[in-house]
Amino acid sequence: MTELQPNEQSSTYEQMRDSAPTEARTNWQSADREEASLQQFYRDLKDSDVYSDAEKARQAWSKYEQAKTSITAKRERTKEQLEASIRSASLQSLPFPPSEGPITSSMDKILAGQNEAARIRSRLDRASGQAGPFRTNPTGLLREEYKKGLATGGVLGGAICRGVISAAEDYGVELDAIVDEYRSDRQRQRLSDGERNREQLAYVGTRVPEPPFDRPAAEKARMAFGSSAREESSEVNEPGRGKKLFPSKPASHVSRGSGSLSAPLPPPREETALDKKRKSRSKNRNTK
Repeated sequence: MTELQPNEQSSTYEQMRDSAPTEARTNWQSADREEASLQQFYRDLKDSDVYSDAEKARQAWSKYEQAKTSITAKRERTKEQLEASIRSASLQSLPFPPSEGPITSSMDKILAGQNEAARIRSRLDRASGQAGPFRTNPTGLLREEYKKGLATGGVLGGAICRGVISAAEDYGVELDAIVDEYRSDRQRQRLSDGERNREQLAYVGTRVPEPPFDRPAAEKARMAFGSSAREESSEVNEPGRGKKLFPSKPASHVSRGSGSLSAPLPPPREETALDKKRKSRSKNRNTK
């Protein structure tokens, strides 16, 4: 495989981005413009002689935090829109009878599809029990049923096709191997569109370039404090992890008979010389 040069990589990236579906392309291009503006801000700030290094770092990281939210949100929307395009293209690439499709909200059609799926599974189970060289290939059987659904047409034909899709998923049979020979040129184009969208999805960026300056000490302290506060809050609010939910209290004794609460008795105090003197005076008064 030939290695792409930087200018070739840039060209491929831009081709992927600019050929994306309209909504995805708009968000993708907008996110890239914001990222280019952010990087230019870094370069201008780095070359400036007006600000100190500390002030440059403060401005750069402040700008980064503001731009990161917007750029990340637009790229997430781009991914969601590409994923929706992939799903839509996949469904539209499946051949179906006129006025029928792989997805329906009609309860009658849903039940009919479930009945056909059960019938087809029964055929597959019987075929898997066959022995010898005439054993039926499950892919061939499902392809035969799909052809039958297309030829039958109408509600029943749509139910047969949906039943084949359901059975193929259950038995792990690749759907393209069943339906590909029945696709029209338009349906093949939709399949190709979906593959292109899948390639584009891999090119959407995931990170925003950080400033070429060390993060300011105040910002580091704020982040560290926020992280510490979140951990402490988690410990306090989760009993059994780290800190106790309630602070420790002095031990107390409960009398089971009365249900009353009483504090433990203090140890006896030593008798002092003053106590002895008072006791002697009291005794002399009583004698008189």
